[in-house]
Amino acid sequence: MIVFLLILLILILVALSFDIVPLVFDAFWCMKIGSLKDKAWFEAASHVAQKWCARGLPEVPRVAGKRLQIIDRLKNDYKSTTIQSWQTGSVLLSVNELNPQISKEAATKYIDPETGEWLKLIERVDFAFLAYSLLDNEYIDPDSIKPAMDSMASLLLEKFKKFGSIPYSQNPDHRYVDTIGLVCPFLMKYSLVYGKPDAMKAAVSIIDEYEQNGLHDEFSVPVHCFNAKTKAPLGLYSWGRGCGWWAIGLAESFRILNETDSDSYIEEKKLILKNMLSFSKTMLAFQSNNGSFDRNIFAHSGADSSATAMIAYMLAYSGELAGREDFTVGAKKAMSYIYSVTRRNGTVDYSQGDTMGIGFYSQESIVLPATQGFALKTYMMLNKE
Repeated sequence: MIVFLLILLILILVALSFDIVPLVFDAFWCMKIGSLKDKAWFEAASHVAQKWCARGLPEVPRVAGKRLQIIDRLKNDYKSTTIQSWQTGSVLLSVNELNPQISKEAATKYIDPETGEWLKLIERVDFAFLAYSLLDNEYIDPDSIKPAMDSMASLLLEKFKKFGSIPYSQNPDHRYVDTIGLVCPFLMKYSLVYGKPDAMKAAVSIIDEYEQNGLHDEFSVPVHCFNAKTKAPLGLYSWGRGCGWWAIGLAESFRILNETDSDSYIEEKKLILKNMLSFSKTMLAFQSNNGSFDRNIFAHSGADSSATAMIAYMLAYSGELAGREDFTVGAKKAMSYIYSVTRRNGTVDYSQGDTMGIGFYSQESIVLPATQGFALKTYMMLNKE
């Protein structure tokens, strides 16, 4: 009986350790949170991002709620490769600027260096953001990864030809704002690198479709999703990270187009720049006093580091392009908030957890690796020499 009880106790302790050990480490690193500022923050945050590239990113739980991790792990339901893909994409994008050689080496974890094809089958549009980060690395020969990029583009363009857009979920009538950020920069970059005009047309069409049907009539903020047939809005108009995806999609798409000569893609540039400058102005009106952007932009119910970092990047870029000091100041205020929620080892904390569906928004505040990447890109945009 005693042996049985000891075995049971050990099993209970092992099960609890999956939750208790991370909590202890979190508490340790959160001591003196917000103590890093400016250059000290950048050095620490950069070190974290580069370490993640080399050793692997923290896992983002896909199931919110206060239950034992071991339950989800045994069910193989704790994390999702699709969620991890865009986390990795964001971090790699920042490391492309910090140390492109490190992100080039990280690419071998996803693409076979011999064949240039993905090591694992890709079936979700989320992977387009990872593909974009690899294609955006100047140290990686685009011809060496063309098979993988072709596979990604084929997946997206087949959906576009079939549905007239690129559905993010299994429902072909649903149009998510996430798609703007996850997909459009990749399609534009792919079009320019490999000379594929169909990819550019698809990206512009998706942005135009969302401008026409997915923005609030009065406030011009994106709805989480809308029905392509009925045009009915689905989910929140003011979801913070949804605003972040619209911001990232516009900013990165314009950055790609802006690398072409002044006589190329004039109409496309006008469409995206108009939306970006308009949205930057809108976001300033909803920025909190502490510089953050909320989980629910309209409600100010709780700050979200991921939304803050994503929107800040757009503000920093818009400020540079248009010479708008108010946009730049907004980005700097947002970075001040990011400093305040950065652990003493350089990890940005307090991002909203993964969203589980339309209207099902996480109540968790976690370390979301993508936030690290977007925050670093914002800092570098604001501190160009």
